[in-house]
Amino acid sequence: MKRSRPYRLVAAVILLAVLAITAAFLNSIRFNPDPSSDGAFIARAQQKSAPGIKVSVSALGADESRKSFGEDLAKHNIQPVWLSIENETNDQLAFLPTTIHLTKFPTDSMAPCRLRPIRRVTNSFSSAR
Repeated sequence: MKRSRPYRLVAAVILLAVLAITAAFLNSIRFNPDPSSDGAFIARAQQKSAPGIKVSVSALGADESRKSFGEDLAKHNIQPVWLSIENETNDQLAFLPTTIHLTKFPTDSMAPCRLRPIRRVTNSFSSAR
């Protein structure tokens, strides 16, 4: 059974409409941060340093996170934290976020961030114990 030409035309129009709606939806959820107001929380960041390493940290308020991320993160119980790590040493350092207690961390205890040098590690297993 052959399909009529108007049926194909209607199907093509519906398909194009669905694609256009999908594209508009996906475009609306794109992440577009606005860094123009970031200066306030960066300026009040607390800092800790060690020889050649400087760590700065600042917790964003609800209004600041809404401006920076375009989303009300506080409504979802999310506390955004701005973190800057400057390494002026010759060592490569790794930030290990798993060493931070996720439910309780005052800002002044966050700044050291437990930076550790990256070292080559070889695993050797021995059958004798």
